[in-house]
Amino acid sequence: MAIEIQAISAIGLRGELGYRGGLPWKHPEDLKMFKVLTEGGIIIMGGRTWRSLTKILPNRIHWVLSAHQEAGGPSSDPHCDSASLCFFQSKEQIISNLLNIKKQTNVFIIGGSTIYKLFEQECSKWIVTHFESAFEADCFFPMEVLRDRPILSQSPCEWGSLKNYRAQIIHYGARHDSRSKF
Repeated sequence: MAIEIQAISAIGLRGELGYRGGLPWKHPEDLKMFKVLTEGGIIIMGGRTWRSLTKILPNRIHWVLSAHQEAGGPSSDPHCDSASLCFFQSKEQIISNLLNIKKQTNVFIIGGSTIYKLFEQECSKWIVTHFESAFEADCFFPMEVLRDRPILSQSPCEWGSLKNYRAQIIHYGARHDSRSKF
């Protein structure tokens, strides 16, 4: 069975992605969309993104790529704290475990910027909320990963919490050189 990996993100006008271990904005509708899209699937993230979450997100399997101690010793197997939380030490471990999945599963890369770059070639689709405002940030989205990707759809956000901001959701496709199915 072919596994498809998608990336999902929300970014500011200059590619702002994070601030002080959290999001630079508060928009419940964007978080609700993230929840609806990722529920029931596997979310892959880096250690900083994992530490920014306040809890395990319900109805999702969390795979954390981290070279730090939480990932266990030098083993080819992931270190799993529960059925919904596993730590990996390499991209190759994650790919190997994805290849062992026997049923159709939604897989999402959720950040941060290093993880987006690392899985750039494997992502068949990028779902990006583009806020049309600048925010204070200390973490930025790697905009180069979107370069030369076809835009599959683009729609303005009609969310009540965006009174002070405009945003649009853009779905980007795979590049011609991607390895998005494996």
